[in-house]
This record gives sequence, structure tokens and C-alpha cells, in this order.
Amino acid sequence: MRLTRQCTSNDLSSTIESIKGDMSKIVKELHTMTTRIENQGEFQAHAKCTSTTHTDALNRQLPTSNASTGARSHARNRQVLVDKALDATVNCLDSLNEGKLVEKANEAITKMTRKDMQHQTEVKVIGAKKLQNRGVIYELNNPEAAIWLCKEKVDFTKHFGKSSVIKDKTVSVIAEYVPIAQP
Repeated sequence: MRLTRQCTSNDLSSTIESIKGDMSKIVKELHTMTTRIENQGEFQAHAKCTSTTHTDALNRQLPTSNASTGARSHARNRQVLVDKALDATVNCLDSLNEGKLVEKANEAITKMTRKDMQHQTEVKVIGAKKLQNRGVIYELNNPEAAIWLCKEKVDFTKHFGKSSVIKDKTVSVIAEYVPIAQP
């Protein structure tokens, strides 16, 4: 009988150790689940406080085909159109190649920025493209530089050449089915 008790006592000890191990695993799993639930609650509370607008949601999920449209728009924002003035008889830009046009524009900007030292290093023409109508599209280093140059167009044309003008950007919009008269 004594042998039976000893066997049972050993079995009981191993069973208790096994239960302790299982209980430890359960406690760890409960802690992990509690942490996840708390984090999810914080995420939902944060999401309510920082709800996005419909426009923001659409802009974040634009199709890949719109990436090229965005790139073209960004490039266009850095461009400035210089054309012959209406009262000018000769276009002095015709004889210059694109490299010389970039040099001439940068020289004019340098002369302008000697007065306004703030923009001396920030504004730079990085490219030029001659158009069929004899105008020139200049590409600047950033959109802010193009905006600044358009604001200072009188000063630019004074240093660049009086027979040239910076043209304002125009945007054509087609609106269909818009009533133009009240019934």
C-alpha cells in the first residue's frame, strides 16, 4: 500500500507542476489579450479625434495613373513663360540656344537679387524650352521661385530685355450643364 501512495504522490507532484505551467501560459495570454484590447481602444479613440476628410481619404488612395498627372502638375508649377512683348518688332531670344537662354535668365535674376538678398541663392533657372511660337518656357528650381519671379516680372524684364514679357498662367475650364440664366 505504501508503494501506491508513493506513486500517487509522484504523479500528483508532476500533475501540479504541469498545471502551474499551464496556468503561467494562460496568465501570459490574458495579459497579451488585455494589452491588445487597450491598444485597440486607444486607436479607436485616436481615430475619432483625428478623423480625416473625404478629400484626404481620396487623395491618399489615388490610382497610380494619377501619379504622372501629379508630376506634370508639379513640373508646371515650376515653369514661367517668357514671350516677345506685343509692341516689340524683333524677338532677341530667337538667336539664342536653350543653354544661352538659361544663362541669360540666371544673369537677370542675379541682377535682381542684388537688391533683394533674400532670394539670391534660392532662385535659379535650371532649364529652358523654345516653343514654336518663339516663346520660351523656363523651368526654375522650385515652385516658390516661379511664384516669386512672376511677382517680380517687371524687374525681371528690365534686366532680361525690355522686348520680353512674362506671361500669366491661364487655366481653361469646361463646365457642362451649368445654367447661365435664371428661369
